[in-house]
Amino acid sequence: MPEPMFTIPEASRALGTTETHVRRLVFERRIRFVKVGKFVRLPQSGVDEFLKANTVTPRQEVGL
Repeated sequence: MPEPMFTIPEASRALGTTETHVRRLVFERRIRFVKVGKFVRLPQSGVDEFLKANTVTPRQEVGL
């Protein structure tokens, strides 16, 4: 079964951001994408990788 592919609006909803931000991520090549003719599609695994790579874990507070 082929991997699900997101459009820009779908990816922006999945990431919780604006379409403009997703377009900038694509332009700067900070997220994996596929060109299908003139259209841009983002594989679900690429969106997941982006989220994982940019997730910040909380610091452990010591002695407070």
